[in-house]
Amino acid sequence: MEGTLHVETPRGEFVVDANEVLVVDPGNAHRAHNPEDADAPVRALAIGAPTVDDAHGYEPET
Repeated sequence: MEGTLHVETPRGEFVVDANEVLVVDPGNAHRAHNPEDADAPVRALAIGAPTVDDAHGYEPET
């Protein structure tokens, strides 16, 4: 909705600009974030997020 969101997945990093949509299929690991060096905040809308009991952490490979 506002700013630039970065989404890390096992397949690579995606950059989602304001008014764009990224669809992640259920069960696919991902981590959405605003990088520390970003020059503006991000406002995003997540629909269909898993319940707390179904969430799994995602640790990107370094």
